[in-house]
Amino acid sequence: MNHQNAHKYIDSDDESPDNGTRALNINIKSKTVYNIGRNKALIKITARELIQYAGNWIYNREIDKDKVKELKEQYLSNNSNDYFNIMDNDNDSDISPAWIISVVYDKEATGAHKLFVIDGQHRREVIRQLLEEGKIQDTMEIICIMYSIDNCYGENKKMTLELFKKINNNLQLKDSDIPKILVNQIVEGIVDDNELVSDKRKLIRNDVNNPCGVAQEPRINKRELIDIFKNNYHLIENLSSEEVIANLKIILLRIRYKDFENIYTNTPDNQKRYKMARDNDFWLNLKSSPNCNPSEWIKYIAKPNQFHP
Repeated sequence: MNHQNAHKYIDSDDESPDNGTRALNINIKSKTVYNIGRNKALIKITARELIQYAGNWIYNREIDKDKVKELKEQYLSNNSNDYFNIMDNDNDSDISPAWIISVVYDKEATGAHKLFVIDGQHRREVIRQLLEEGKIQDTMEIICIMYSIDNCYGENKKMTLELFKKINNNLQLKDSDIPKILVNQIVEGIVDDNELVSDKRKLIRNDVNNPCGVAQEPRINKRELIDIFKNNYHLIENLSSEEVIANLKIILLRIRYKDFENIYTNTPDNQKRYKMARDNDFWLNLKSSPNCNPSEWIKYIAKPNQFHP
């Protein structure tokens, strides 16, 4: 099967619900097939809508390319089915499970998405590839189980995480999954902490067109912040996200009250950087400072009282 007019189906690289962009609107009521109580429903959406309106949940496992390849090969050998029950070739003697994806609907989300895939990210990636290769129609319908959780990355983050664990109760988290979950909890906690970040839209850059880029000092790109903790996971693996944030406050307090000449060399650029950091009380990313840059303060994240820049 080869459908014409294949396109590049790209969704936002930022999976968080508050990335400074306006969420793509989708009429959930029109997509609902059956309500299961007050906060659960079966919905039917198209392949295009799954890719462009539903993002992967930020705490999901890393995409396993081998798993995607395996699922894709299974589709290509047993394709067709309006509801993406692509594992079922309509052979009564060989019935396989349907591909039903689990999503969270957060009507309060203000980022790129209001729907987040919490189970089925590998199937979603297969669908994206098949769309890009023109091997399925973007109007193909897919059934999802939808859980309604407002503020799923904020006050109800724990509820969403517990739901994820329950849905995946037969799957063991890989060692590689644990760092991602902790790091994202830390970064989300920092971004939402007014004591550390007075204006997250101004100071935490989140350029969806350049997610791997860097921000102008002392601002910081969210991806940079993630990398600081991810690349130094051995320093935080025995701490909770709350402990890391508490320790970071101790560290930044010691930077905040240093004299300019004890932070930077005296150059016009450094004067501008210091002024912005001081005026916004934002000290996370003084990367031109020999003693106060992230590569230095992260060394003391588990022992903040030993940090003496």
